Amino acid sequence: MAVSFERGGVRVKTKGMRRKRAAAFFIDCATVYLLSALCGYLLLPPLLQFGTVAIALGALFAAAIVVGIFLRDYLFHGPGLGKRLLKLRTVDARSGDEPSLKQTIVKNFFIFLFPLDGLVLLLTGRSLGERLSDTRVIAEPSSDKQPLFDATAKKRVRTAGVTVLCITAGFLGIIYTALGAVKTQEPYPSAYAYLTDSDIYKEGSSVLLTGYALWNNDIDYTFLVDGKAYHVICHREGDGWIVCRDCTAF
Repeated sequence: MAVSFERGGVRVKTKGMRRKRAAAFFIDCATVYLLSALCGYLLLPPLLQFGTVAIALGALFAAAIVVGIFLRDYLFHGPGLGKRLLKLRTVDARSGDEPSLKQTIVKNFFIFLFPLDGLVLLLTGRSLGERLSDTRVIAEPSSDKQPLFDATAKKRVRTAGVTVLCITAGFLGIIYTALGAVKTQEPYPSAYAYLTDSDIYKEGSSVLLTGYALWNNDIDYTFLVDGKAYHVICHREGDGWIVCRDCTAF
């Protein structure tokens, strides 16, 4: 379906936009997936011997993904990576100018509801996020193409970098607060004592709690001992907890 949109006194046609937009969305998702895979499979395993560093880098990477998702149409004057490759741009539906920060955040929030947002896009040609943020995605006129890194874009990238660091600090605060709370729970001393009394613990070994999972009446602690991960599993018995020696194997 061909649609025309008035932008700065120029009629911009958006014929065949659904296929282009689907391709742009796929590119963005594939980029996030590949970066996540790169971090998960290539970078993190070697870093596990430095448990605190691995946690910090994981928090930093997660923060960068969150900021990238929410601000992808704001940092570079309207197009994220997928849109830029396919010569598309997000604009204010009323003025035709690049979207504001608020509009970008509202629009991109709905990527977390992508089945619903994608269905609305396929049926109507305009996503739910666009409707609620009062934005549109149009084909970028060749005469109006913005440079990738002009002064405004550089300033926005710097602001995004500071935001990433702030969110990272928040993530780390949540992680270490949660792990600190775990250490005050009743089963933890038994699990820690079992681990440090085993043959894997040597004098002066570094022990770091990096994970915790509760499954019905089982608790699974993940420790790093000199960079290698070990699980200690506790079962509830009556009013107390005991280490399951059959489930915990080093």
